Amino acid sequence: MQEAHRAWNASADPDDHFHVCIGVDYGHFLRLSDDVFGDAVNVAYKLGEDLAGRGEIVVTEAVARAVAGSFHTVSLGTPDVGHIALPVYRIEPLPS
Repeated sequence: MQEAHRAWNASADPDDHFHVCIGVDYGHFLRLSDDVFGDAVNVAYKLGEDLAGRGEIVVTEAVARAVAGSFHTVSLGTPDVGHIALPVYRIEPLPS
């Protein structure tokens, strides 16, 4: 998804650039109709809204462990995420 946005932005007028900030957590959630609720949803929201920069994917430690070997992770320390200190990581593609 991020690569598609970078490709779009490379060929688009600067006024039409599109940037996405993504946060991902792993855990239990409750799905009701067309919505989801739970701690994992709230943490993912806070990561994407508060910590991820333009074009970044920021994840919790549980996600970083799950994608180990498929992506490179960079520690962002243990910031306050919704009044909870959690180790978080930025996801980057593995070098080619």
